[in-house]
Amino acid sequence: MPPLKRWIQFLTSAGGIIGAGVLFVKYGTPSDEEFLRTLSPELQQRYKEEKIYRETMDKLMQERIGETYDKPAWLQGSAAMKKLDKELSEEARRIISEQAQDKVLSEEKLRIAELKKQEDFK
Repeated sequence: MPPLKRWIQFLTSAGGIIGAGVLFVKYGTPSDEEFLRTLSPELQQRYKEEKIYRETMDKLMQERIGETYDKPAWLQGSAAMKKLDKELSEEARRIISEQAQDKVLSEEKLRIAELKKQEDFK
């Protein structure tokens, strides 16, 4: 076989394999929303809680980085970073629990208002 024909055969085969892989990933992989719909309600709730936790941690980390922007990271050391991570984790969990309590309180207020409306109709 001449070298040119082998190269054409190689490039055609490689392109076919790569193209098939791209199509498989594009049409065979579910989107995030589709994947979340297939999860059980408990896992969906856990995913939402973890997502809120990660977003809160990221926001707190960005704020803390802004505060220590003028100091080099190597000056702070790994012990300081571990302490910072622990503090941020505790603060994120506190913020999330406060938000959850606020949500429960607002739901209770709505429920009480609905009960009052029902009593007024009677």
